[in-house]
Amino acid sequence: MANIGGRLWSAALSIIAVPIFVQVLGAEAFGLIGLFATLQALFAILDLGLSATVNREIAQNIALGKPDIESKNLLRTLEIPYWMLAVVLGLGVLLASGWIATHWVNVQQLSQGEVQLALAVMALSLAAQWPVSLYTGALLGMQAQVLQNAIFVVFATFRTLVALAVVVWISPTITAFVLVQAVANMGEVLVTMLVAWNLLGRRSGERAHFQTAVLRRIWRFALSVNMVGVLSMIGSSADRMVISKFLPLAQLGYYSIASTAAGALPLVGLSVATAAFPRFAAQSGIGDRTALRRDYHRATQAVACSTVGICLALVCFSTEILQVWTQSTEITQQATVALSLLALAYLVMAVLNPAYGLLVASGHVQVLLFANGISILIFVPAMIVLIPRWGIGAAAGIWLARNLMLWPIYAFSTYRIVEDHGIVKSLFRDVFVYLVVGALWIGGARLVAQSSFISLASLATLFTAEIGYGISVMLLSRVLHVFPWGVFPPIVAGSTSPSAR
Repeated sequence: MANIGGRLWSAALSIIAVPIFVQVLGAEAFGLIGLFATLQALFAILDLGLSATVNREIAQNIALGKPDIESKNLLRTLEIPYWMLAVVLGLGVLLASGWIATHWVNVQQLSQGEVQLALAVMALSLAAQWPVSLYTGALLGMQAQVLQNAIFVVFATFRTLVALAVVVWISPTITAFVLVQAVANMGEVLVTMLVAWNLLGRRSGERAHFQTAVLRRIWRFALSVNMVGVLSMIGSSADRMVISKFLPLAQLGYYSIASTAAGALPLVGLSVATAAFPRFAAQSGIGDRTALRRDYHRATQAVACSTVGICLALVCFSTEILQVWTQSTEITQQATVALSLLALAYLVMAVLNPAYGLLVASGHVQVLLFANGISILIFVPAMIVLIPRWGIGAAAGIWLARNLMLWPIYAFSTYRIVEDHGIVKSLFRDVFVYLVVGALWIGGARLVAQSSFISLASLATLFTAEIGYGISVMLLSRVLHVFPWGVFPPIVAGSTSPSAR
């Protein structure tokens, strides 16, 4: 609940702020913000799998009852190369800012000097933000979900509200916006680092040391996770990179608006998977297949019942939602198709998050390497061919096709791990039952509200359908013992069966 609350709060802030940023800064500047987000995602490649590794290792150390100094030495060993890479990252973007402003983005209203200055500030912001994931991994491994989200919410609020105040009342420029982000990122990494080390200090009073033996022990797993991350980031960022190269920057702005509108879906999936990941790692470590199977299905069901209603609303009422949200006919016309397709793509991605977490936590990263490698070989060339011809709608459609291809690969692999032989029954129970309920309520609402113009009646119909879907899902989840009624029991070190708990 803390993960979902924190990320939905961030999404709500974005939904409120995006129309204001677009109006004050312009669609082209917002496209540059979208490029900034893409660079953040791409540079996550340099994580080298360390944040997931520290999460998994600390969770298993606790479950197996290992000495707490091992977790402290692990974090000390990993944070040194992490900070060194952060400095290299910032310098690299700074040195490349002139080339990006001149040769990569297609600006029509902003000057190249403005773009280059904004990119230079982005370099500082990226370098400051990047190490947060390492310390977040440590907090998640200790299952400090609530505390981590409290930090996240504070700085997400700072980023949005202070940036709004600055661009509205002080300086309506893209440089001012990214400068606020840089200050917030520096604050967040400092606080997250101090909190992580404080919690580890409570567990052990011994002083942490850098140990090359730690690197030798974890490097294979970390490198495998990093390769998965590299392939995932290439696949997930290719759409924005191709759009920024072949289409006007304003089109990237429209695409970013559609992506933001659908952004709650992957956030919910990530929230549940983040909470489940250290549990999966601990249960894999102690060999408890029964608990692993139970928690995997509950996590997937929790994602599905939470996201299907949002997705179908965005698909069936995309025009109404965009018009009411942005108050712009142009944005609505440009982004409606992309929003509908991205909503479906993000729903699939959200449902896949628990499977992704289980595969990483249990060490089966070869499946992820294969699936993401194949998807890049197929869909990145498709983007390069189709996006210049068909625009941002093609980018969203390719995203949906990619995720649909990954779904059966992830599903069958995870069912083999948890030794679940009722695959079809489990898929229906985990996901499709919620799709059926959602289609009846929200699809029915679309049939009732057939008017082609925005009206209070159509929005009221959607609101009523969402209430009906929510009530139906609550009753259904109670029958199926799904989150929040099927609360995860605590993991006890050394336990190998549910009865031991």
